[in-house]
Parts: sequence; C-alpha cells; structure tokens
Amino acid sequence: MTEAVVVVVNFIQLLFVALVLRHFKKLRVKEAFEELHAMAAQFRTDSGSSLRDVVNRLEHAAENNRVAAEDMKINVRDLKALAGQTQVELESLLRMAEAQKTEYRSVASDLAVAQEAVEGVASDLAESRKDDE
Repeated sequence: MTEAVVVVVNFIQLLFVALVLRHFKKLRVKEAFEELHAMAAQFRTDSGSSLRDVVNRLEHAAENNRVAAEDMKINVRDLKALAGQTQVELESLLRMAEAQKTEYRSVASDLAVAQEAVEGVASDLAESRKDDE
C-alpha cells in the first residue's frame, strides 16, 4: 500500500514539474523564481495545508489501512478455526444423539415386548379366575 502512495507522489511531482515548466515559459525570470519559491513551499510542512502534509496524511492513512487489513486477516483466520471446531463439536453431538435414538428404540422395543408379556399374564390370570369361579 505504501508503494502505491510513493508511485502516486512521484507521479504528482512529475506532473507538477511539467506544469511548472510550461508555466515558466510564460513568465519573466523574476516572476518565475517567485512562483518557483511558492511552489517549493508546498513541499515543506506548514501546519497541515501543504502538499507535503497531504502526502504525509496519505502515507499515515495507508499504514493504518495496512494494519487494519492485517487485523482483519487474523480475525478471519480465527473465525475459520472456530467454525471448524464448532463443526467437529456439532458432528460429535449428532453422533451422540443418533446413538441415544438407537438406544431409545431398543428400550421402546423391550417395553413393547414386556407390555405384551404383562398383557399375556393378565389374560392368563383373568382366565384362571374364570376357571376358579
């Protein structure tokens, strides 16, 4: 990102020099030097309004953007790891639920067999009472 800022600054400087040269052709020597001094002042800091101050702010913003991008990359990597861990845990819970479901089916089947046995015993007892009466 900082390299891009340097390229932009170099381009601005070249453009600036070309404009200055074109402008100087129209001015007299004294006026040309006055203009040149005014333009050169733009490349020195002066409490925020010079071209140099603008470039400094751009470089600072580029560095902040780079740091923010690194932070986001780290956050994305952490989120991917957490998502993978969560998926493993969910798959484990699903396997446990399936095992319990199978176990409950087995218990339900055993209860059905036991209920049939109880009903058979109850039927036998009822018949035995009838025979006794």
